[in-house]
Amino acid sequence: MKKTLTTIALALGVMSGFAQQDPQFSQYMYNKMFMNPAYAGMRQALCGTLIARQQWSGFDGAPQSGVLSIDGYVPPLRGGLGLNVMYDKLGFEQTMAYRLAYSFHINDVGGGTLGIGIEAGAVSKRIGPTGTNQWIATTNWQNDVAIPPPVMAKTTFDIGFGLWYQRQNLWIGLSSTHLPANTIDDGTIPYGTPPVTHNLVYNMARHYFITGGYNWETGGAWSIRPSFLVKSDATVTTFDVKSYS
Repeated sequence: MKKTLTTIALALGVMSGFAQQDPQFSQYMYNKMFMNPAYAGMRQALCGTLIARQQWSGFDGAPQSGVLSIDGYVPPLRGGLGLNVMYDKLGFEQTMAYRLAYSFHINDVGGGTLGIGIEAGAVSKRIGPTGTNQWIATTNWQNDVAIPPPVMAKTTFDIGFGLWYQRQNLWIGLSSTHLPANTIDDGTIPYGTPPVTHNLVYNMARHYFITGGYNWETGGAWSIRPSFLVKSDATVTTFDVKSYS
């Protein structure tokens, strides 16, 4: 068995900036199911992946992200089942997402396997100050209509769809998440003294992913695995190219 020794992670090119809603993970090649439900069960084994990131530790509102994915192949279902749990926190905004995935596998498609996947779950959104709020630049933030008070805490239904194809050392995937593009609206809320009206509306954007890669066997103890990922929310698009061994 080839050993994954070192992540080279050479960022060969980056186009534009990061999308603003879902967290971005630079080590995307280690958790393909997070962005594509059709990947569930493709490894023909029970597998789990945990990726976490924390920045500016000790500061209120510091960025924190994490995703736990578990998937496995279920022969009676002719495909795979999976679970994604995602947590993301940045300043006033906190998001939790829970999604169950199913992928139907079609074998012998061009010498490979095609997965057709769907996922369904929920997204919980909380918008408002947390912690001691010492990082806020003003002590009178409750009267600023541009700063939401800690009142929005709602959950909405969410679904996604994907296609995944792999053959020998080649793989490619197409997927989209947040297909309903739901709006989370807490209405018009007076808050503070004197009362200030806040109209809290959060519009979830559909996310689109195109990814692919190839495992190049060198004939020794090493293998080179170039891969790419295109991410877009139809407003901002990023393009990552990485190679690891």
